Amino acid sequence: MKNMLHYEFDANLWQVPGKGGWHMLNLPLQLSSELKLLFTHQCAARGRLSVEVQIEDQLWQTSLLRDDSASVFLLPVKFEVRKDLKLKAGDLCTVQLKLKAP
Repeated sequence: MKNMLHYEFDANLWQVPGKGGWHMLNLPLQLSSELKLLFTHQCAARGRLSVEVQIEDQLWQTSLLRDDSASVFLLPVKFEVRKDLKLKAGDLCTVQLKLKAP
């Protein structure tokens, strides 16, 4: 797609503590820093970035969430994706990320 930014990274899936906690992937610090610079106004306004994500054959749209305490963005991995790919906390995932260029 034209005017799209493409990234690929590996990260371990983890679960937010507590019953029914979300499952997340941390974007690498360097990538998070780059996105914060590129999307300064959008990040300041909402703290979220809309993205298209692919892990293996699963493709979906979601938003990256800003985690200021760790200086990274978090990528929520929805239940349907985890179920279809048989993913659990601790699994290493290769992620392809696309978002519209600013």
